[in-house]
Amino acid sequence: MADDSADDRFDFAKFMQLDVSEFERQMHDAATLTVNQIRVEAGQADMSADSRREYLAGVSVAEVSASGYVIELRGMLANLLEQGFGANGIGSYTGSLFDMRPFILKPGTRNLRHMKDGTMYVNVPFRHALGQLAEMGGQLAVAAAKALSPTRTDPSHQRPTQWGGALGPGYGPQKPHWVTDALHGLVRQETTYSRAVQSTYATWRRITELGHGNDAAWWSKGVEPRAIFDKVLEKIDGILASVGL
Repeated sequence: MADDSADDRFDFAKFMQLDVSEFERQMHDAATLTVNQIRVEAGQADMSADSRREYLAGVSVAEVSASGYVIELRGMLANLLEQGFGANGIGSYTGSLFDMRPFILKPGTRNLRHMKDGTMYVNVPFRHALGQLAEMGGQLAVAAAKALSPTRTDPSHQRPTQWGGALGPGYGPQKPHWVTDALHGLVRQETTYSRAVQSTYATWRRITELGHGNDAAWWSKGVEPRAIFDKVLEKIDGILASVGL
């Protein structure tokens, strides 16, 4: 009588390989859905369009296996928005006022400069979209900004910047501890590319070790955490269930 045991034998190793492969596929699907939910939550969070783009650029799937997956958030601004920012750096937001100068005026800061007496200072740029100009100063500020003679910058940086006009005081809001209003000194930057001319709007404010007219000007409550990952984590059970986990 023939021995059929070899044909009927259960290949446990092959079964486990298929089982692990299926789990890993489900984890890949769950990771994709998790990133999609992060995008949804970030789209609803209170942040500028530029900040949102940088935040989402920092989100990636770092690792996937049959036992789980890891979503990573890279970049200083992305983590600052996620975890908040306070007197002790990222993750220390309390809502209390603190001096921002020690975080900016230190070796390694981009564009850090020194006065003749050695005092450190940085000219901090603030970019403004037309919509933001309208929110701060209404259509009067928008019209005045558009009418400015352009400040021209060579994209290749082979030629020096040619400075144009700048807004005078009175077009933007001003808080008691500010040296001037938010739009004073605004310029219209015009950059010429091979096929187009682009206009952007910016102001600069100088921060020094000694202050600049008002020491309170660089005190801040910090950045409140958006906690987007926490919001997604609250929905993770549904995400896992939707892929059969």
